[in-house]
Amino acid sequence: MPDLRETSPISSPVHFVPFQHKYTTSLAPPPLTLPAFAFAAPEPLLGSKSTGEKKGEGRGREREREIYRRSSILHRAMAGGPVILLADPWDPCDVSVEMLRSLIDDGLLRPITNPDRPEWIAPSGEPEPRPREGYIVSFMSFHERGLGLPAVRFRWALPQYYGVELLNFNPNSIAQAAIFVAVCEGYLGIAPHWELWLHLFRTGHTTKPMGTMGMRKAMRAGGCTLQVHQDRQHLYILAQLASTNHRWYTSWFYLSNDDGGIPPYTRWIMENCPEK
Repeated sequence: MPDLRETSPISSPVHFVPFQHKYTTSLAPPPLTLPAFAFAAPEPLLGSKSTGEKKGEGRGREREREIYRRSSILHRAMAGGPVILLADPWDPCDVSVEMLRSLIDDGLLRPITNPDRPEWIAPSGEPEPRPREGYIVSFMSFHERGLGLPAVRFRWALPQYYGVELLNFNPNSIAQAAIFVAVCEGYLGIAPHWELWLHLFRTGHTTKPMGTMGMRKAMRAGGCTLQVHQDRQHLYILAQLASTNHRWYTSWFYLSNDDGGIPPYTRWIMENCPEK
């Protein structure tokens, strides 16, 4: 039987022979693969504003969110927990059309087939992301880590289930999802198995240290990490992920959100770890 620990399905091309593995019967029921919400249109996340909302109502909601944020900071400080401050502004984007075309050459990004609705758009000097309707914010490092590899419905399910946006993940989280899909399809011979994913993985919350005890800053991108449960690492492969992804958050661009399956960009900042 091949040893999962000897192969990294992302770093080199591997030919797998599908077969039924003990995971399909011992760790979870027969493949249901995905929850029902993976097939439905996404609900707006906290902080989004409907197109018909009046400007006055929008300002009122912004005030309510600010009051809630400040009360949450006060509550955490009184409880002795870390105080999460507002995130820094976005860093200028350093992505060019030529850089995105290099992803196409490597088979990591789809080429543009319709100029009226391109598959991707390179930013043109915007100080922060402002995607047009039908587009989300992605990063070059996401595609280099396998964003295009997972089955579409599984990719939809992750941000939907955890209640985050795509940009709230970091490059290693995208790599974890891509490796998991490769293990399911190439080694276990099954579709990406949702119950198996939940059995093996958990979420974490990443913040930026401030140098002052108990003070940390939220991150505009990458606050949600996907990690193998500490006590279940022996059940999974050893995957050596990048120890650093230097300034990956400056490589943002706009990606077409096919069929609206991935939550839209709302400028929402993750201040707490997802409950799931």
